[in-house]
Amino acid sequence: MTMNDFVPPTVRDVWRMALPLGTRLVAGGAGLGRPVRWARPSGHTLPLFPGLSAEELALLDLKAARVFTPSLTLTRVVSALAEIPVSALATFPPVDAGARARADEVGIPLFELPASADLARVARAVVRLISDPEAQEEARAAELLRRLTQCVAQGEGVKGVLANVVRLTGHQAELKLLDGTLFTEAPLNPGRADGHTERVEVAVHVGGRQVGTLWLVDVPERLDRFSQLVAVRGRPPWPWNWPSSKQ
Repeated sequence: MTMNDFVPPTVRDVWRMALPLGTRLVAGGAGLGRPVRWARPSGHTLPLFPGLSAEELALLDLKAARVFTPSLTLTRVVSALAEIPVSALATFPPVDAGARARADEVGIPLFELPASADLARVARAVVRLISDPEAQEEARAAELLRRLTQCVAQGEGVKGVLANVVRLTGHQAELKLLDGTLFTEAPLNPGRADGHTERVEVAVHVGGRQVGTLWLVDVPERLDRFSQLVAVRGRPPWPWNWPSSKQ
């Protein structure tokens, strides 16, 4: 593949495949189709992003920046980045209403990262998705498996694991046992309710035997590679005594 053939990931791809699990889109959803060609963490002094170019993801630690520039606001940062324009901005909570309104106005996706996120590590994951998507897919699949294995280790049970699948993907999840028992979990903020839906389907096995089928259900444009990873590559390690224990 030549440089002319290179197709960078979109903001949505980066959100689903490289930003930390639990990252929330809080504004600017109209810009999810923008390409992302690099990721750049902020510094602590102005200018916050030396060398920042168009179609890059900006990663901001506003609290650290305010140590040297106490008057700096997130709304001001969003407005400045819109002039470049960047692909998206990801920062730590809380994200104030003014910044959300400005991000919606200029169409720049604004993400709220988990408080524990390491910006340098996030930037490396984004760059890896751009330069070596297969390697980042492996890393994401391993991360998903760790997260869902932790659910089981904490004794959350089948319903708990299913609820975590829904939180991670944003899709409705349906789990049907071979005896006909059906579990359904829906996201708190689903996409539009109207329109045609499709399914990602995977057989659920426990102890080497199939015990049911898992479906992720959503409108087609929201079912993506991340959906496939959760269902197939990062498939939940269902509790060993399930389905005899259907808690």
